[in-house]
Amino acid sequence: MNLENVLADTGYSSGINYHELEKQNITPYIPTSGVYKHERDGMTYNKQEDYFTCRNNKKLVHKKTYTNTAGALMKSYRSTRKDCRDCPFKKTCLGKVAQEKKLELSYYQEEYERAWKRQQTKHFKRMVRVRAGTVEPVFGNLINYYGLRKINTKGKAGAHKCMLMSAIAFNLKKLMKFLTKKSNVKVVALQGQQLAFLKSLFAKVISSKISYLVFSTPQLRFK
Repeated sequence: MNLENVLADTGYSSGINYHELEKQNITPYIPTSGVYKHERDGMTYNKQEDYFTCRNNKKLVHKKTYTNTAGALMKSYRSTRKDCRDCPFKKTCLGKVAQEKKLELSYYQEEYERAWKRQQTKHFKRMVRVRAGTVEPVFGNLINYYGLRKINTKGKAGAHKCMLMSAIAFNLKKLMKFLTKKSNVKVVALQGQQLAFLKSLFAKVISSKISYLVFSTPQLRFK
């Protein structure tokens, strides 16, 4: 089975997730989180040389790449104090304390950008509705009818087992409904065939003037 698309909620929005999925030729339909900013006021980005230009036409160059406290890979951009010292936008741009402009961006900014552009399309919005109508009701049923409102186990392993058992029960219930529906369709088709057969048989009986007939099937018995 070749996986082509992945649908998930904003909780799964991260640069590394986008990167790893795209690396495997999988399209992520995951809304970008509120942390991501598509546009930065007064800033333009030079992709080839990897720097930003501010409203005063000064450069913010790439200083370092690091991992923040949340474990996310980040890129840091800085201007110089000299460039910001006499800038006419200093008060609105830096505030009262800062002496230089700083930008902290995700290392996977391009992946975020592609995800954001995808998020603006009609197809993406349709996929979000598909997920909401397919996945969310399952969570509601598991919480309200399958004991997942509270998990009375210790540790991830116990919680995982509880989740698996609830999912098995839910899937078995869906399977039984499907089989029952399928069986009902077969019964209706069989009854239609039997009715057609009886009509033709009765027509023969009437034409041959047979006065007594016994006809038996697993579902019907006529005399």
